[in-house]
Amino acid sequence: MGSGVKKIAQVAVGAVIGFVQGGPVGAAIGAGLAFYAASQQEALNTKSPLRDNEPSAQTVRSSKAPIRFILGRVSTGGVLVWAQEQSGTLTEGEQLHLVYVLCEGAIDGLENIYLGEEEISTYGEFASYELVVNPTEVNAFLKTNCPDWKDSQIGRGLSFVRITLKYSAEKFPSGIPDTRFVVRGRNDIYDPRTGNNIYTTNTALHILWFLRNRCNVPDDEIIFETFASAANVCDEALTNADGSVSQRYRTSCVIGADEQRPGVLQKLEASCAGKLIRVGGRWMLQAGAYYGPYDFEITEDMIIGTVSGSTESTNDSAINTVRGTFIDPEQSWTETDYPEVSVSEWILEDGGEAAETMTFSYVTDAYQPQRLANISLRQRRAGGAISLPMNFSGYNCRPGRVVRVNLPSLNILGEFIVSDWSMGDNEGCTVQVKQYEAAIFDDAVGQPYNPLGFINLPSGGLGSPTGLAWAAGDVAEVVQGVLSWVPPQGIVTSYVVTVRQGGNAVQSRSVPATANTLAINGLPSGAYTMSVAALGPMARSGEATISVSIQGPPIPESCVVQSSLDSIVLIPQNPNHALNGGTYEYFFSTNPKATSGTAEYLGQGLSFTHNGLAFYTNYYYFIRSSNAYGKSAFLYVPTSTSNDVSAYLAALAGKITETELGQNLLEKIDLIDQLQDQINALDGLKAYDPDHAYEKGQMVVVDGRIYQAEQAVPVSTPPPNSAYWEDVGNLLEMANGLAAQVQTHTTEINELNGVVTAQASSMQALRAAYRADDGEGDLADALKGYNSAASIVQEQMT
Repeated sequence: MGSGVKKIAQVAVGAVIGFVQGGPVGAAIGAGLAFYAASQQEALNTKSPLRDNEPSAQTVRSSKAPIRFILGRVSTGGVLVWAQEQSGTLTEGEQLHLVYVLCEGAIDGLENIYLGEEEISTYGEFASYELVVNPTEVNAFLKTNCPDWKDSQIGRGLSFVRITLKYSAEKFPSGIPDTRFVVRGRNDIYDPRTGNNIYTTNTALHILWFLRNRCNVPDDEIIFETFASAANVCDEALTNADGSVSQRYRTSCVIGADEQRPGVLQKLEASCAGKLIRVGGRWMLQAGAYYGPYDFEITEDMIIGTVSGSTESTNDSAINTVRGTFIDPEQSWTETDYPEVSVSEWILEDGGEAAETMTFSYVTDAYQPQRLANISLRQRRAGGAISLPMNFSGYNCRPGRVVRVNLPSLNILGEFIVSDWSMGDNEGCTVQVKQYEAAIFDDAVGQPYNPLGFINLPSGGLGSPTGLAWAAGDVAEVVQGVLSWVPPQGIVTSYVVTVRQGGNAVQSRSVPATANTLAINGLPSGAYTMSVAALGPMARSGEATISVSIQGPPIPESCVVQSSLDSIVLIPQNPNHALNGGTYEYFFSTNPKATSGTAEYLGQGLSFTHNGLAFYTNYYYFIRSSNAYGKSAFLYVPTSTSNDVSAYLAALAGKITETELGQNLLEKIDLIDQLQDQINALDGLKAYDPDHAYEKGQMVVVDGRIYQAEQAVPVSTPPPNSAYWEDVGNLLEMANGLAAQVQTHTTEINELNGVVTAQASSMQALRAAYRADDGEGDLADALKGYNSAASIVQEQMT
């Protein structure tokens, strides 16, 4: 008897003893014990390729072989539980009957059997087999051909294969060959999308099966919608580099009953770049896909402590190359290296290769491990994690939710995914987030996150607040308005006021139970809904809601304009709408076609005086109101400087004296004074005396006329001797038209803030004096006949 037959004989004895004592499991133990002693030495001296494979690919010859579970399409050695020869002596054609248990549960099919790495079909009549799936009665062939096979050896709940070998020295020169089975695994995998039990290689459904059947998680603790969404991601068809088509995430595995369950879940998660999430006692799954964009924002007012962590990846995490192995069906289902994944820019940036090995023992597609390695590489490169101590707003940040972290004081702004979350009754919530972006997952997109609520506060026993009202304030810089309500019946511990714009909460305030009003400010102009809910012992009321419009500053309704020759005063008016704590802004232009966008800014204030303007010129003003919450539209005000000089003339009337007159005019006026002195001297004139000699300048009266001596007059030389006398009447005619005229001109040039302005003015004054004269040189009215008949002053400014 050859060595192989000797071992089989020993195995047969052990298997028979085992089946007699304990059915199929006992047979496995007995066969393993018998075979172990016979094969141990040869195993040490024989180099078998199966020894380098993972245990599921080997035929187990152990006295304590655990049960196995097959998911997907695999190659496995099975567990040898029975071996018995045909009775009689060793002759050519003698039969040996072997039984291999493949797994627990019904399989979908047996694709092929390899004996010594050759298909069983090549052995012809020397090898035959039968697949038995979850039988309900004893196998007829084994009962007939194996004398020791008992009626109790049925194999319920198992899938096993009976192989019969006919002895041939040519076919089996080295004894019994190693046996390997290519199997399509369990066909009772539940698909929540259809509600059916099927055979599948879908990784998400494999994880769901493992949770339900091996981890014994009840269905009411599983959120099946998330597994259905993940299954859709796994089923997406992708075109590979060689033009072939494959699904995004597939797994095929043999799971031993003695394997650590966390380790199995970790391998399954790695096979789809996914993550199992357990919150509130319920299980969810996210496959390797982008689940954004964000629908919740973490702002600084939610942070209640010190932010820790780092947004930059550490040196050991910042890898740039990933390599590893997978199970390749084309290489006899052995571990094979997949093409390494690297980013040349990162290698250059890091100054060399920083590689890490990733093994995917449940993956049988050559392109899937490359996709998984690329996702892992970019996740590691994206950055580290930060820990955010938050108030109870962090209750919204459940693991798996995509959020936006907006912390300007720390220069943190970006999209993150919540990786962990914890909550306490004193410190609020602590949220762990990691950087996240769609580029990490290439074209894989999952269903948006659904923030399922796990805590339901009872609403019975506490009504909602009533009489919700909003009173707008008139000091918008301090308070925009006051929200008030009527407390409900029941015990109230506090109120929660939420201000929303659209679907986003922009403010959330807690109000003590002793108050039923809340002053609100800090809202930009727009439409809001304000809600108030009452909180009581183990209860929360429904929300009472009101819609509120927060208005910005009103547009100026009118403007009072006060114009002068060189300035304009603007006084905007808002008689119907309060300015709400703001002011006015002023812009102007000299171009009639100018707009508010091209006008020049002047300044701000409740009124404004624009100085240094040109005489009788048009100006165009744009005025708007402004406060802390916005700016209004513009009020257009066209106006001009004045051309009315009457005010200046009235102001100058009676104010011009000799100090304001020119020198030439002063000389003319002096002549009038001298003539007045002479007129005053006319009082007491006497008739001409021929016996009296006269000096120059003396005057006499002859025939009612007045004569003045032009030089010394000897006696007996009476007027009108023109050589000695001058007729005073002629002098008065000259003085009758005497006029005094004053003309002054001034020019002023100023420069203010780099702007040059020029101003010129001129003044003319005319005064004429006269007296009534009858042409006879009569003394009547000679002293008081001079009157001021006209006085004109004119001033011009440009």
